[in-house]
Amino acid sequence: MKWIPCLLLLAGCVPGGPGSSVCTNTFATDPAIGSAQLQVVFGATPVGEQAETTVAIRNAGGGTLTLLGADVERGLAFVVPPLGDPIELGAGCSAPVALEFAPTSAGEHSDALVVTTDIGSLEIPVTGIGDGADIQPSTSAVEFGALPEGCTREHSLILYNYGTRSGAYTVDFDGDAGPFELLASTQGSVPADDFVSLSVAFTAPEPGSYSASLEFETLDAPQRTFRVPLTGAGAAPIEVDETFVQPADGAVDVLMVLDGAGSSEDVPEHMAAQAGELWSELESIGANYHLGVISAGGVGELEGIPRVLTPESDDVPGALAARFADISSLGSPWMLHNALTALDPSRVGPNGFNAGFRRPGAALRIILISARSDASFEVINWLPLQYIEGIGARIDQRPLLRFFDVSGGVTGCSGAVSASPSADLIIATILTGGISMSICSGAPFAGTGPAFEHVPDRVYPSQTPDPATLVVEVDGEPAEGWSYNVAEDAVVFDEPPAEGAQIRLLYLPQLPACP
Repeated sequence: MKWIPCLLLLAGCVPGGPGSSVCTNTFATDPAIGSAQLQVVFGATPVGEQAETTVAIRNAGGGTLTLLGADVERGLAFVVPPLGDPIELGAGCSAPVALEFAPTSAGEHSDALVVTTDIGSLEIPVTGIGDGADIQPSTSAVEFGALPEGCTREHSLILYNYGTRSGAYTVDFDGDAGPFELLASTQGSVPADDFVSLSVAFTAPEPGSYSASLEFETLDAPQRTFRVPLTGAGAAPIEVDETFVQPADGAVDVLMVLDGAGSSEDVPEHMAAQAGELWSELESIGANYHLGVISAGGVGELEGIPRVLTPESDDVPGALAARFADISSLGSPWMLHNALTALDPSRVGPNGFNAGFRRPGAALRIILISARSDASFEVINWLPLQYIEGIGARIDQRPLLRFFDVSGGVTGCSGAVSASPSADLIIATILTGGISMSICSGAPFAGTGPAFEHVPDRVYPSQTPDPATLVVEVDGEPAEGWSYNVAEDAVVFDEPPAEGAQIRLLYLPQLPACP
């Protein structure tokens, strides 16, 4: 055991222990642990290298303080060399504790130095920055889908550098490339906080499934290897047999996703005042509607009792306003993701939390209301088109889906509430032929009634049929008075079938044209 006594003098005390020990005057009787350093900041240190410093631990009281040991809380990038034997510190004396920072990855690192003594412990925050490159591919896999024989499809793969320095990489196929081709150099570099785009292509051979793997290696510390699987298929037509249920005339299910947290905290109260206007627009077209409201920060469950509002519900404008006003003020704005979640079969099925909201064949309108950008990428890193396709698959007929964006528009706005543009919500609206409205408008829903209309005189096959193979049946009998609209990819009836009729389509799908 090391002992560092301090000889009390009129002017202070002097160290009686080794080397850098320092003693200062104190008149306390009991030992106390302290340090003049409230935190340790290493600053930027190159990845793979090491920086060192010391922290002076002091007996800020009287008597004797025994320094038993020191370590870091997590030990990911910071290290405390062994202290050896316990050290006894006399009144006012201090001893150095060594601390090392050896980052293995770029970016900010944090930890805590924990010093243990016979009277307790002292915790000091520690931070440092790993200075280096951090290159990663933007996706874990690439799916090219099915293509006719001889067709080629390209895909862009992004390499991001999240680090503080430019970094180099190599890329090549891990084994046989098969029908895949890398349309880029096999080596390159990515500037700090930037990205590069690499193209890879798939040319479909004869019908069948194909796969390969791209291997990326980073050349700067920390050196890492990433493998990105590639899949594609040569297409062969398989007969499609699908059935649709004819909805009631004008049937439209309206799902509203409302954000009430963060910078959107004023949105629920503001939109509650617009509930009557939305109801008036639906009534003006005689819509056979179902209305449901979910929170952007929730788990996709409809708000209020009853959960579904219909034309037969009591005081629809008041009930809708109450649901808007009571929306949660917590959570991230998972707008597109929670819309997808709300329509999951487990939720809209007979025993689900949102049972009764979705009707077969009814049009679906999704109103996205937020004063900030969508954060669905925090849950699933999908593009708006992928969410559209996911929701379209859950309602059987994607053309029945239309988004309405009620946010800051393209440029943002301020007024009763202020709102920022939300690119993903705007894109989803454009791709489905919907309407973007300003949340700052005094009457955002004015004139939107026609966009909710749905006259069910057509059904949309899940794939594009070869018209020569298309057979249409209604309630088990060959249908009469119908045509196939190539532009809309829809079967159009001269007279809509009766409500509840079973519409069956049988056909061979067209193979997609080469991109």
